[in-house]
Amino acid sequence: MYGRTLLLAGAIALSATPILAHGFGKNMAANLPDLFAQADSNGDGKLSLDEFRNLHSLIAEKRLEARFQKLDTAGSGTVTLDEIQAAIAARGEHHRGGCNAQGKE
Repeated sequence: MYGRTLLLAGAIALSATPILAHGFGKNMAANLPDLFAQADSNGDGKLSLDEFRNLHSLIAEKRLEARFQKLDTAGSGTVTLDEIQAAIAARGEHHRGGCNAQGKE
């Protein structure tokens, strides 16, 4: 029963909130049970509005961390202006059609 509740809660979260749906890749999907459990402060397998806000914040933080890791191409633990500008340029090239569906030139 808990698994179905979790699955339903995930589906509702994905459909109801753009930040949850946008960029919800395999990594995030794999982390969802842990994030859900963290947000479910009373452990009842359901999220109240306040708990859902917490889930939303946890997911937003994970997405922020993932974006930072992508920007930090040198693996230094910091992001330089050059790294940010390179990511913006690459994204612009991708949106202009410079990349195929797999993201390759």
